Amino acid sequence: MPEPDPMPEPEPDPDPNPNPNPDFQIIIDSNNGNNGANAEMKVSGSWTASGGPSQYGTGYWWQSTQPKSDVAEFAFYLDEPMQLTVDAWWTQGQNRSSSAAFIIWNASLNLLDIVYTNQKAGGGQWNELGTYQFQAGWNYVDLSIWGNPGSVVVADAVRVRAN
Repeated sequence: MPEPDPMPEPEPDPDPNPNPNPDFQIIIDSNNGNNGANAEMKVSGSWTASGGPSQYGTGYWWQSTQPKSDVAEFAFYLDEPMQLTVDAWWTQGQNRSSSAAFIIWNASLNLLDIVYTNQKAGGGQWNELGTYQFQAGWNYVDLSIWGNPGSVVVADAVRVRAN
């Protein structure tokens, strides 16, 4: 009796959320005039526009830390789910918060992470916040002013990129 053919090896499951372009990135600038249709930045009337050395683009927003909720919202739109790395850009200074909170949300408004950054250092460059699985639709990175009075937070730019 002939031997039966062995079962073929199963094919590996394809990556459900491949990043088709390793160079994929969206930059959300504090100046919406620099953003495409897939990026938008919003602040309340309590934020102050400013500019200076080591800023990204044409300026930034700042606000004093306070024990209340008021965020600078960096929003980006994805056509499909993607795993992306989030980076933030700020100008540094001694009056900056040493614990500026970036709050990362997916399109279903599920909290993905809160990352505390020291804005007294690392200015004038991209600072990696982490890598997250985002959904199709509008996703958000918020910068909170929540904190003890006496310092400021700077909302300049956020970048999401393929990793």
